[in-house]
Amino acid sequence: MKYKILMLCVGWHLLFPFSLWGEEKPIQVKPTIKIAVIANFSVPNPSTSNPYGGHFLNGVQIAIDEYNTRSDSKFQIQLVTIDHGDVKMRALDAVQKGVELQTLGAIGFAYSDYAMLATLAADQKQYPIITPSATADNLAQKSSYLFQASFNDSAQGTVLAQYAAETLADKRVAIIEATDCTYCLSLSEAFQKAFAKRTGISNVYHIAEEDRRFQPLLKQIIDVGFKAIMLPLHGFQCGAIVREAIAMGYQGVFLVGDGWGGDAVSLVTIPQGSAVQVFSTSQWTAQLFNPRNQQFVRAYHTTFGKNPNNSSALSYDAAQFLLRAVDSLSPTSPLTKEALHQALVHVSQFETLEGRALRRDGKTVKPVVLFQHAAAGTRLVKVIQPHYQ
Repeated sequence: MKYKILMLCVGWHLLFPFSLWGEEKPIQVKPTIKIAVIANFSVPNPSTSNPYGGHFLNGVQIAIDEYNTRSDSKFQIQLVTIDHGDVKMRALDAVQKGVELQTLGAIGFAYSDYAMLATLAADQKQYPIITPSATADNLAQKSSYLFQASFNDSAQGTVLAQYAAETLADKRVAIIEATDCTYCLSLSEAFQKAFAKRTGISNVYHIAEEDRRFQPLLKQIIDVGFKAIMLPLHGFQCGAIVREAIAMGYQGVFLVGDGWGGDAVSLVTIPQGSAVQVFSTSQWTAQLFNPRNQQFVRAYHTTFGKNPNNSSALSYDAAQFLLRAVDSLSPTSPLTKEALHQALVHVSQFETLEGRALRRDGKTVKPVVLFQHAAAGTRLVKVIQPHYQ
């Protein structure tokens, strides 16, 4: 008799899936949002510390995994990787592929040249893109669909100009810029403007991105008597120029932007006895001992068995920008590219590993890190906090 009653109860529960004491809540299935991660995943690039885009993708993955496992998250985010290789024009194809794969937007185009091209397709396809590290000043004006998660060249150019004006006895600086590089020209212009306001004098010398030998140009600069050289270039050329200058007996100062790679001391080993100093700006360092940054460093090492670098940290920050926008979307409303675009437009601030970042007039305002590289090693000089008006 007890057995029959038990089976009757089980059968009743299967037919009518609610308990005798009240209706059971159905299992909530979170809507899925597809986001593209666009980078060079196939071709080794000697000018970057991010071979095959591994660190770039890993940083985004850490952030998305954190979000997807949150009990209060509204969505499940699925990442789709798209490779643009080392051909700049493939940035246009990458945007088209992101649309075809029905992603709502992308995190990608880490370099200003690629991001600049991506703006053309982003506008045409109305496809929102967050670039984690492209810093060219005019990117924000090129397309309302491109969002910079990093500071821009005016910010880091001003920091370098201020430091040069305060510390250099000789207020003349030679600038070596690559004329076919969006980032290089933007940072060079930003530094010149900021340095001139501080009564500094700049002399500009031109090279191409493909150049690999610099002795004749360096001899010319050294013979003129410059004690400081500004290098608004990518890491590979910065390292090559510093090494050749040291070999020629130069004993002055170099000023470089975030293209140096932060505390990436592997670019150059300054020999003992050399007076050469390199001052570089950066968007991140593992030496920031705030809880958020240290948690990220631990999680990254646990997950991937290696330490994060600038690329992974900045892609993590870009994902925080994205997630701030995603949190404002409604699971019951249509999930479209334009909905994500509008949500990104209305983000006023987001948290980064370096501190709070604000969005002002289409630009991201965040701290700038300044390093010194010398024979004694690399040290963190200071973290310059922006004015949060």
